[in-house]
Amino acid sequence: MASHRWALSLRYSNREQEEAFLESRKERLFQSLRRLSWSIAVLCSLVWCWLLIVQPRDSGGDFLKCKAVPGIALRAIQGGIVAALQAIALLGVVATWKNEWGDKMNALVLESMMVASMTATLFAIILCDTFYLSKLCANDLEGMFATDSRVLMCMTAAQTCSHVMLTIRWNRLVLLEVCNLL
Repeated sequence: MASHRWALSLRYSNREQEEAFLESRKERLFQSLRRLSWSIAVLCSLVWCWLLIVQPRDSGGDFLKCKAVPGIALRAIQGGIVAALQAIALLGVVATWKNEWGDKMNALVLESMMVASMTATLFAIILCDTFYLSKLCANDLEGMFATDSRVLMCMTAAQTCSHVMLTIRWNRLVLLEVCNLL
């Protein structure tokens, strides 16, 4: 009796079929990366407006009175996080600027760029929240309360958009799911 080796894979068993499948999806992946990059870049610009205009007018509550990392340093860290995310988004915008450049890109590279952008977005959502950033910077927050609703809703919205709007096979989004649980 011959032994059977079972393997679970979402790829085509024939390499030529897999490459043809990826090639047929490359244009949609390219357009999805373009939309994603522009969306993240615009959202980062809105967060910049919030960091520079709205947040300084807000007293910041007790977060600005913490002794370990003062409020101005927290604002600088938040600005650095948003700048890094915007740099990633602008890299995607530049990579998808001309349609001819999409012909030179591999479909796996396009999928990887989308997953990396969404993973960076999830981490930025957590790190831009003043309460969580204060806790990560070892500020004493005893007696202070904050709700998780804003962070969880933003993460859920980003996760939902990644599944609904991006034309990626679900097994490529496993890294994003793991990062969302962390």
